[in-house]
Parts: sequence; structure tokens; C-alpha cells
Amino acid sequence: MSWSGDRFSDMPTVPPVIDTAKGIIRASFVPWRYYMNVVTFGYSFVFWDWTRWERELDWMFLNGINMALAMVGQEYVFRQMYENLGLTREELNGFFAGPAYMPWQRMGNIQGSWGFPNDTQYKNDWIDSQWELQGHVMSRMNDLNITAVLPAFNGFVPRELTKKFPDVKFNQSSQWGFLEDPYSRNTFISSADPFFASMTKRFLQTQQSLYHQKGLESNADNQFYLLDLFNEMHPVCMETECLKQLTSEVMKALKAADPKAIWAMQSWFMLPVVEDIWHEQEIKAFFDGIRTVNDGRDAFVIDLYSDVAPLWNVTQGFFGIDWGWSMLNNFGGGQALYGTLPTLLTEPFKGYQEPAKAMRGMGITMEGINNNEYLYQLILDIPWDQPPLDGQKHLEAYLKRRYGPNQTSDAVLEAWTTLSQTVWDCSRDHFAQPKSYLDLTPALEMNRTGFLPTIFDYNQAKVVRAWTQFVQSTETETSQLPLNVSSFRYDLVDVTREIMAAIVIPGLHHELVDAYKAKDLARTRYWGRLILEAIKDTDRILGTHTHFMLGPWIRDARLAAKTASSSTSSRYQNYVEHSARNQITWWVPAGQQGLADYAGKQWSGLVKEFYYPRWKIFVDRLVTAAQKGRQLDYKAYLADSLKVESVWLKQTTCLGSSHGSRCSSKHTFALEPVEDTVIVAQDLWDRWNKIAARLAEKADKKA
Repeated sequence: MSWSGDRFSDMPTVPPVIDTAKGIIRASFVPWRYYMNVVTFGYSFVFWDWTRWERELDWMFLNGINMALAMVGQEYVFRQMYENLGLTREELNGFFAGPAYMPWQRMGNIQGSWGFPNDTQYKNDWIDSQWELQGHVMSRMNDLNITAVLPAFNGFVPRELTKKFPDVKFNQSSQWGFLEDPYSRNTFISSADPFFASMTKRFLQTQQSLYHQKGLESNADNQFYLLDLFNEMHPVCMETECLKQLTSEVMKALKAADPKAIWAMQSWFMLPVVEDIWHEQEIKAFFDGIRTVNDGRDAFVIDLYSDVAPLWNVTQGFFGIDWGWSMLNNFGGGQALYGTLPTLLTEPFKGYQEPAKAMRGMGITMEGINNNEYLYQLILDIPWDQPPLDGQKHLEAYLKRRYGPNQTSDAVLEAWTTLSQTVWDCSRDHFAQPKSYLDLTPALEMNRTGFLPTIFDYNQAKVVRAWTQFVQSTETETSQLPLNVSSFRYDLVDVTREIMAAIVIPGLHHELVDAYKAKDLARTRYWGRLILEAIKDTDRILGTHTHFMLGPWIRDARLAAKTASSSTSSRYQNYVEHSARNQITWWVPAGQQGLADYAGKQWSGLVKEFYYPRWKIFVDRLVTAAQKGRQLDYKAYLADSLKVESVWLKQTTCLGSSHGSRCSSKHTFALEPVEDTVIVAQDLWDRWNKIAARLAEKADKKA
């Protein structure tokens, strides 16, 4: 069972016999195996229904996960609390974010919504339906003994609350780097203010009461609460005594409101994401404050990015506070094949051997799922193994489970071995997975380093050869390969996608720009035509598997727009769809560029309708410039491109009568594969293999 497909059809009719006297016993060396990132609820889970959630929870249980964030529908609790304090839903509307953006509002980064005026009713309908869904999620988590990490009050409040409590000192947070007023600089209460403790008690009591009404009381010895104070923002103070006071008061407030409370937090805020302000003395002061209550035994730190930017090894294991080793790997739900496999095979064991002996968990904390599945499976397996872990044997066992023990050819195993030594062996100082030129706004210069670089840190020629092995095996070993297994087709699409997006399209772009700079019209036309054809072919291979298609994302968004009544207005569905379209493209309101394309996806439909048009405009303008002997007017290009993008963002989709909706729009997206993965992969290899090999060799020489 995996994100991309199952092999349930291969289950034996009669299960294998197990010696009940001996049994099969495996022990985890950490008590907690946890799952999720706050923003996964925006980039992956946001439009899920109960059927999809039920499947995920079963998958979690079968993989030994026993702790997970439980963030769905928390706005219902906050709304109830603020209404009890006298605020109206109209006054709260500027505080709550739109459907695809609630995780960032929860962390205090943003407030309000954009792109769709007069959305108070729609937003509250959304909050109601999400709370109903959360009841199902929590019930199943309780059934499976998965510890739910619930939200707590983190200090951020609606601006209108200041009018209700004129004697309380309210603060304004620093601007979140990607959004301007009125969507950022949230109002908050410092944890050092007594009103913070009062609000913490109000929130936890409201939450407990609402869960009690659903019959979902927790009988656990401890209750974990996620509380991130300064996510990607400047703290209210940085003096060590002040920091110590802030965290001490948070602990006191939580324990006063719930004696069983454990403060869980993500360590991301301490990394130099916004400013390089957290150093050893500040970090120590932060945790010293926590230790003023019960010697710090009531806290748990999720070291969110242990695979690339660990903090445990520069903080003496978080100075003795319980913590967990995490693999993040993915930002924004991007799909690049990327990882730090040598690190994953060794560093968790080193963390466990840290002298402080405070490593109490391991988990996966990706921003978006459906990528690099093997690496996530590895992290879920590691707690049940002892060092040294044989990576090659583990990979082969994984593939045989994934495809079938008798349906995994030597050629496919060899191809994945090569991939594990290239795409999953990033050794450069990259702070995140790379992004392809494909899902970025075209420009003459597109090379960038640092966060989300456009440089793919592997030997491209080897990756092209692995692709060749993979594709050719579908032609020569058809009787052995699991050609109809969804996860096999997923992998075939994924590797082909990587070749096109990471090697072919960037290589063609370099040739195009060189031709333009040389004022060679014929070559500019040639390479321009070729890059547009490559983009079309990329869309074609993506359209052969539902996990690489825009249609299901839009469908799920529109179907999630439901109310308690039997009918759902098409305008409400359009509202949720706009949120879905905006997040994977502009992210921010029109006119703000801070996060444009951050959550871009290499999805069929999105590539064809959003990325291809702006590349077409770029190529046409380059050809015109070369023809007239002029320089590219890049500002004019951007203006033209943004007009086309704006039109796409305002479009709405018709799901058809089979989904119980009527709409005047005839705009649709495919919901099922339109071609056969194997045939399309073979076609693309026939056309692009030699070009990919030449471009890869050229790129490797430059590297």
C-alpha cells in the first residue's frame, strides 16, 4: 500500500501461516513515529474527503505511525471562542484565510483572503464542513491509537479583538516576507502578558467541550499541543532573559489550562529562513524557559529538517528537551527527484546516540506528499532497524514489495540503483530540492542557487542511462514487469518527467538563449520550437497517471465545497476552485510576486494551459527580437504573460452532471489517464533520448 498505488490484487487467498509460539516481533528504538507538517494540510490534504482521509490513516497505521498532527477544522474552535467573546462572523472574516491558505493563518503568517470578494458565507460553510470531517479523522485516529497533536492558542488574534479588550496590550507581528498589508503583520498577544494564559485556557476549554460533544474525549496520559510562536517571523524580543520568560509563560499557560499538556513545536523558526538571529545563546534561553516547568519534560521538539539542516547536532540535542529526527525533503509539493540518501542511512542513528539521550521520535515532515516515496518509506522503516542499515538491500526489498517479488527485473533494479546514487545523493550545499525551469517564469538567465535552486546536483548522463534501462525494459521484459501496477506506472511517469523537466527543457533553454544572443534567427526559431514541443510532450506523459494530473485537484476542490443543505451553489464551488488555482500558481494576491510558482506542479493540464502559454509568449518574443535585431523587452513580455495567467486564474471548471453539478462553463480537465503510460514513455524515449544524452553530457562538463 503506497501513496501512488497498491498491490492488493496480489494478496494470497489464504494468508501465510505464522508460528504463534514464536510470532514476529520488531521493536522501535524511539517511542514516537510521527507524520505531517503544518503546511501539508495546505499543499496536499486541503481538499480531501473522508474516503481519502480514511485511506491515509490506514496507511499511517500500517507504517507504524503513532503520532500525527490533527489540524483539520480548527477554525471552528477558534470561531466558537471568538464568537463567545462577542465578535461577529463578519468581523472574523478578515482574520480567517481562504481554504488553501489556512495553515499559514494558523501560524500567524497571514490573515484574510483574496481574489474573491464577499466570501464570509463561503468561508464559514468551509469551516463547518471541515469540522465535520475532523470528527471522522479524530475518531479513526482514536481507533488506531494514533496520538493526535492538537492545536493550541499561539497568540495571534483578529484585529477586531483589540476593541473588545482596550486594556490589553496587543502587538503587531513582523511582516511575513511574502505578503504585504492587509494580509500580513498580524495582531498578537505576547505570551508574557497574562491575557495570553487566559486565552490559552479559553481555547483549550472550548476545544475540549466541542470534542466532548462529538464523544471524542482523549484518555491518553498526555495531550500534545502544537504551538509555533515565531514561524518565519521576528520574535517580540531576542534578549535571553526575555526569550526565557516567553517560553516559561507558554509552559505555565498550557499546564494551567490542561495539566496533561505537552508542548510540541516545529524547529523551523530557528533556521536562518527570514533572518540569521537564532544562535546558541538565544536557542538555549528559549529552552531554558521551557525547563522552568517540570524541568522541560513536558515539551517535544520536531527537528523539522534534520535531513539537510539539523539543529539537534548544534544544540546538544536541544539541551536535553525531548526531540524527534525528521525528513522534510519536499517544499511546496514540488516533484523533483531529490534526496540525501547517505545522510538518511546514518544520521538518525547518530542522533539517537547523542549524549543527551533525548531523541524520542522519528518522522516525515514533507510540505507535500506524492514524491520521492522510497525515501519516506525508508524513514518509516528505520526505527525498526539497527545500524548499520544496508541501503542496497533495503531498496531492492522495497521495489519487490512495490512491484511484486517475481515482477522486478534486473534491469529495473539496476536502473533504480543508479537513480539512488544520483538523484537521491545530493552532496552540494542545497537548502532544498531543485526546481525545473518548466514551472518558473521564463527568463534569459534562470540559473539560481540557494533555496529551491535550478541546478540539479547529479550526473545527468547516468540518469539518462537509467531512464533508458527503465523504458527499454517495458519493451523487452513485458512478461516479467508489473505493467498494470499503478505504482510501476507512477515511477515510469516520474522518471520520464524528471528527464524532461530537469535535463531536456533546461538544456534546450540554454541552447535557445545562446542562439538569441548570437542573433542567429534560424537557430532561435529551431530551439524555440523544440522547447515548446518538449513542454507539450511533458504534459502528455503526465496525463497518463492521475497523480500527475490537474483534473483531480480541481475536482476535489469543487466537490469539497459542500454545505449542510442538499444543494451547493456553483459560486461557492468557484470560490474554492479559485483558492486551488491560486495556490499552485501565483500563491499571493495579484500584483505581489513573493511566492509565485513556489507551489507549482508538473501536472498535466497545468503544464499545457498555464506553463506552455507563457513559454510560447517568451519564445515568440525572442524570435521577434532576433528577427528585428533588437533586445528582448522583458517587461513587455511579463505584462503579456501575466494577462494570460490572470485569465486562467479566473476560469472555472465544469465537472459535469455525473458529479451533481451544473455549470455554464465548458472548461474541463481530464480526470482519468487519456493515454497508456508505457506507450507514451516509449514514444518520448524514441524522440528525446539522444537529445537528452547530448544535453546531459554538455551539462555534466559544465558542472
